Amino acid sequence: MTKEKRVFNRITFPSQTTLFHKKKSYPVELKNISLQGATVETSNHIELIKGNSCVLRIVPKDTTSVLDLDAMAMYCENGSIGVQFSENNPQTVKELRLIISSHFDK
Repeated sequence: MTKEKRVFNRITFPSQTTLFHKKKSYPVELKNISLQGATVETSNHIELIKGNSCVLRIVPKDTTSVLDLDAMAMYCENGSIGVQFSENNPQTVKELRLIISSHFDK
């Protein structure tokens, strides 16, 4: 059995999410997110392998906020993609923290 490496809890919340890779965009479903990464699902074929860079654009439901997160693919199997966020700018991290903390305020 492998040890869990996650440091932060993952949450789910409704959003419009797009994955950008190699100058192409793919609509994806955000399954869960934390301060360090996310899991998305898609029915599209995306040529993404571990270590590839990508951007995850998240538009939370009922907002006009757009959050672009630089990320690295950790896995891509059977339509499920796990990404780890790269060092993003402080404003982006602040917005991500607000989104996640607002989930716990409900």
